[in-house]
Amino acid sequence: MMRRRSAPHPWRDNPGILTHGIQNIGDLWSKLDWEIDQFEIARLSDRPDPFTMSFIAINVSVTLDSLQDWFCKSLIQESRNMDAQGGRQSSENHDGWTTEAARELVRQRISNEAVFRNIANTAKHGSYRSEDLEDIHARMTPHYSDWEAPNWRLTYHTSGVKSASLDAGTLFGVARKEWADLLLDYDWLD
Repeated sequence: MMRRRSAPHPWRDNPGILTHGIQNIGDLWSKLDWEIDQFEIARLSDRPDPFTMSFIAINVSVTLDSLQDWFCKSLIQESRNMDAQGGRQSSENHDGWTTEAARELVRQRISNEAVFRNIANTAKHGSYRSEDLEDIHARMTPHYSDWEAPNWRLTYHTSGVKSASLDAGTLFGVARKEWADLLLDYDWLD
C-alpha cells in the first residue's frame, strides 16, 4: 500500500511538466479546438476513415471531460484567491464555489456534458458506468447527401429521459461554442 504524502507534490501547480505545455484552461481549450478541427478534417476527407474518426472522437470527449475538471479547479481557486485578497467577484459569479456548484454550472451551460463524461469515463476505466439516467452508445454509419461525397457519420444515441440521436460533428461544434462562451464569461479565453 502506498503512503499518502504529507505535503503536496512539488509539481501540483505545474501541470505542464506532464502535459507538454498545457499549463492552464486556455491551453486545454486550444487542444480541444485543435482536436475538433482534426475530427472535421477526417470527416470531410476524400477517404474518411471510421477508425480515425472514432479515435479522435474519443480524444475530444476525454478533453471535454478534462476541461470540466480544469474549469472547476480554476473557478474554486479563483474564488479562494478573491477571498484571500478580500475582493469581490463580478455579479454573475459568486464567492465560495464548491466542486458540486461548479459542476452544476457546467451541467447548466454545456448541453451534452453527460454524453462526453460517459464516453471519457468508459475510455479511461474500460467499463461503462453511467452516472445519469441515460444509456449512450456510438454508431458509425455511412452518410450520403445530395451535396457532399459519401461520408461517415459518427452518431451518439441516448436512451432514457432525453432519447436522442446526436451527430458527432454537430455535437462537437455545439460543445466548442458553449465552452468558448463559458470561458469568455470568466475571462479565461482571449
